Amino acid sequence: MALRNPNNIVTIAEEIKNTSVRIITITEDRLENILNKHFSIMKKPKDIIAALAIVITVLGTLFTSSFQDKFGLKADTWNGIFVCILILSIIYLSITVINRCKSKTSVKSIIKDIKNIPKNNENN
Repeated sequence: MALRNPNNIVTIAEEIKNTSVRIITITEDRLENILNKHFSIMKKPKDIIAALAIVITVLGTLFTSSFQDKFGLKADTWNGIFVCILILSIIYLSITVINRCKSKTSVKSIIKDIKNIPKNNENN
């Protein structure tokens, strides 16, 4: 802590050192694998946005279109195809939301993977 005396000279009353160093040694390919795993987890919110965009697009198509007989298929068949696409896209959206909720990452979890600390060990 620095104290000021009347002559505006700074004197040091106490010095605290915190210079302990930990060194982590890891091979390049292992580090690359760990970072790729966590990077793919961090991309999952973008997957949710894409899946939601597909659901909204198909819903918009179903609500605003009047299907006609085209390309050898009847209007009801086209409507059924789009309903199936909607169901599949809702399933895809559900899967991406569930996967996002299951897999979360943080700087601490990346460091634990680099240190090769088991997930249930919270001490380090």
